[in-house]
Amino acid sequence: MRVFILIPILILIGILFFDGYQLLAIRKYENVLYSRFEQKTEKIEAEISILREDITSSHSVQALDYSWVSDSINYVAHALGSVGCYAYTNSREALAKSLENGFCLFETDLHLTAEGALVLYHDKERYAEMIGAEVQESDQITINYQDFNSSLLYDQFHTTTLIDLLNIMDENKNIYVIIDWGAPAEGEDMLWYSGLAYLGSKYDNVLDRIVVEIRSEAQLINAAKVYPWKSYALAYYENYWLSQVEAINFCNRYGIKVVDIPVSNCTEEKMREWIENGINVFAYTVNDKEHLEELAAIGVKGIYTDMLLPK
Repeated sequence: MRVFILIPILILIGILFFDGYQLLAIRKYENVLYSRFEQKTEKIEAEISILREDITSSHSVQALDYSWVSDSINYVAHALGSVGCYAYTNSREALAKSLENGFCLFETDLHLTAEGALVLYHDKERYAEMIGAEVQESDQITINYQDFNSSLLYDQFHTTTLIDLLNIMDENKNIYVIIDWGAPAEGEDMLWYSGLAYLGSKYDNVLDRIVVEIRSEAQLINAAKVYPWKSYALAYYENYWLSQVEAINFCNRYGIKVVDIPVSNCTEEKMREWIENGINVFAYTVNDKEHLEELAAIGVKGIYTDMLLPK
């Protein structure tokens, strides 16, 4: 009888001992992993610190060029501007109409097709709507280069590839283009910067008129690895990844003189901080003349617009 009682007790002791041994082994393995993680993190931080120093020295206030920012209000044709009653097309017709209307500054969104070609559209859902396709979730929409290049937006406007844009910039030596990269997947922005630098290098003085919009220090570091761009614009969303003070320090560290912010963040108090640090605020999106005058009165230097025309 005692033997039958002892057997379960011994089994229970064995299980507890085995579990305890397993737990110790796991803790030991976790400590090894944590130690390796700390070493890797320190190595990455050291590499970033070196890159920061390199970028700070090579992209100093003297190295960057913001001569394209005028003293009066700077009008930026948002998504290459409007054509007829249509905005957000990023079409060749929109760009031609904006040039006709006297715009010298343009903004566009650059994306990769499934094959890795660089093309212009605002977002996948809006593009699908413009070509009359069924609107789906963005991760379910695939854009192929051949289909993109042959599609008509709203049955009448031609899509724009990066090569189309570079050709037009080559023909119009006075225009600058602010390129929005959005929030790319890790490493994807390097493909954009490399593709833009490679294709742009085939033209004379076109790359110097590209303004690279960045949203993080990592994007700046990746961009600077590829090409010594002449100017950057920081896309700043309050509390997105930096406070205003941190954003100002970031701009001052790298010599960035243009920050793109939503109109909702353009308060008189906040504007005072940007202005005191010599940073030009470009607000988006402004389509009302009275609103423009209010923003200009508190020191806004530029606006992204669909409808307003430069004076």
